[in-house]
Amino acid sequence: MRRFKSAFSVLTALLILSGLVAACSSDAPTRPRPNEGPPPTGGGSTSFAVTVSSNASELLVGTNATDQQSAIVTVSVRRSDNGQAPPNGTTVVVTTNRGSFGSPGSGTTSVVLPLTNGGAAIELFGGMVLGTAIVQASISGSVGSVQIQIVEEVAFALNFLDPNSGSPAGGETVVVNGQGFQGPVQIRFGFRIVNPDGSIRFDTSTAQAVAITPTQVTIVTPPSLATVGVGDTAIVNIEFTNRVGTANETTRTLEGAFTYALGGTLVRPVISSISPKAGPNEGGTRIRILGDGFESPVQVIFGNGASPAGFQGVEATIESVTRGELVVVTPSATGVGQDNRNSFVNILVRNQSSGFATIEQAGFQYGQSNVFVSSISPGQGPHFGGTVVTIFGSGFDEPVAVSFANVAASIISVTGSEIVARTSGVVLTSCNNVEGPTEVVNIETSDGATGPDFIYVVAEPVVSSIVPSDLGQAGGSVTIRGVSFEEPVQVTFGERRGSNAVVSEGGTVIMVDAPSFVGDFPTETCTDGSGLAGVRSLPVAVDVVVENALTTCDDTLQEAVIYSPDDTSCRPAPPIAGFAFTANDTLVTFQNNSRNATSFSWDFGDGTSSGSANPTHDYISVAAGTTATFTVVLTATNVTGSASASQQVTVTAPAP
Repeated sequence: MRRFKSAFSVLTALLILSGLVAACSSDAPTRPRPNEGPPPTGGGSTSFAVTVSSNASELLVGTNATDQQSAIVTVSVRRSDNGQAPPNGTTVVVTTNRGSFGSPGSGTTSVVLPLTNGGAAIELFGGMVLGTAIVQASISGSVGSVQIQIVEEVAFALNFLDPNSGSPAGGETVVVNGQGFQGPVQIRFGFRIVNPDGSIRFDTSTAQAVAITPTQVTIVTPPSLATVGVGDTAIVNIEFTNRVGTANETTRTLEGAFTYALGGTLVRPVISSISPKAGPNEGGTRIRILGDGFESPVQVIFGNGASPAGFQGVEATIESVTRGELVVVTPSATGVGQDNRNSFVNILVRNQSSGFATIEQAGFQYGQSNVFVSSISPGQGPHFGGTVVTIFGSGFDEPVAVSFANVAASIISVTGSEIVARTSGVVLTSCNNVEGPTEVVNIETSDGATGPDFIYVVAEPVVSSIVPSDLGQAGGSVTIRGVSFEEPVQVTFGERRGSNAVVSEGGTVIMVDAPSFVGDFPTETCTDGSGLAGVRSLPVAVDVVVENALTTCDDTLQEAVIYSPDDTSCRPAPPIAGFAFTANDTLVTFQNNSRNATSFSWDFGDGTSSGSANPTHDYISVAAGTTATFTVVLTATNVTGSASASQQVTVTAPAP
């Protein structure tokens, strides 16, 4: 069968235990107990606290009448008033809407159970229908319930291991992720082993399973059966057997699922850049190696060799290690039997725990120049200059010339291994940092060297707040807060520039006078007091732009300031003139289509006029049997002014 073992034995144990408790109670002294006496008949007003529980929250749906999972449903009853159990023999009615009690496929959905010491238990079989089984227990109107889900079996599958690498010594905790896991389980690690004679054999080692859930199995890795050397790995398959020893035993294999490596890590070092790339034969050059996968303890060797196994050289002194950067001090070019003077050398970086290594070919040059620049500090400063920079290296001899990004610096002090200089301002052509090499020249010998880049930082202004943000139509004084404001600064409100802008020390505050608003405010329609349609001006939001004039760097705070119009009343809308007409012989009827007007004036083009809104006019001057055309002009007027519209009107006088 593919189902769990029947819970009948558990139920039997519970019933036997209840009987033993009752038997022990009968041997006790004859002093009456509160729960002794005849069972309640169902009358009275006693209420009870009824608790129903199950030893399983889910049961797999059955495939036939006998192949079903079951759960033990336990009922506990206590009086609500004193917490005592009802008398032994008191009955409780237990019902279910799904599955059956007692045995698979019995069809029994309601049972009456006698209570012993307030408790009873019954075995529920889940049945062959998916859904939720609601099991209720009731006594004297008091009810308790529990829900048990009847679900389909989840297909057994393997996904991945986390972590998926570990030490060859084993003993590490790993989680196998997947679905449909059911105990007992067995997990084997499959190894491909190279024998001393070069032949290949395959062997397995069993991992210890320490915890099982339907989606995860926690295991302890076995030791590697394959030898894992320095910088080497052993990749194994995982063979997972589910429900070992049952009729539904199933095995799945996850290929290449786990890797053994020294140090338990697969991280490999990678070099992306080295700076500086040259230094004196005596060593002592402080260099930065950038890349990825560096893990302490790390070994850095300057020397020669195409592979890590045969690399020969001298170890550098390690100052600091992060995953992406190594800071080391170069060894002497002639250390430990090496003679790399005035030549290029390779650089090997090895993670000592795992043995993984990488080699940078021709990564460093010894003896490049009598003057050597190894590093600078700091490596950047503001574009306007004034940064005090210390240049480290060797062969420095006063007088010297120093430049950063081709901009000459002023010298503060010089020793053979250090120069202290102050940067000058750099001329900007855009809002971009200016970056270039550090150059040192001994003026008397013209001997010089180039070192790391120095960056002139062009700070971009950032606006954080503007107070006040609501202005009248005339503008007013505004305080702008943020960072990296530099004089001279320009502040633009919408399309107009503010005036009298002053930047605080530290570049965090700007005091500026916002200009008045010039332009058209947006409007909305309204009705004035006389009922005439009109328009009302609305506030308008404008962008505020802060620009450092020398660098052209700027920041925009969109719709940061709101200008409110001085006049927010409902103003009559200007009149719009328009009309239509219908001609019948010489009689013309005019339809006035004007808007927002309070009075009208008609010029009919024949020397006559009218002040009516919709007049009718007879062109009697047209001779019988003739046709004539007239220009009609309508003028519409209100308190804001007037507007006119004209059309050609043609009439025909009938023949006599």
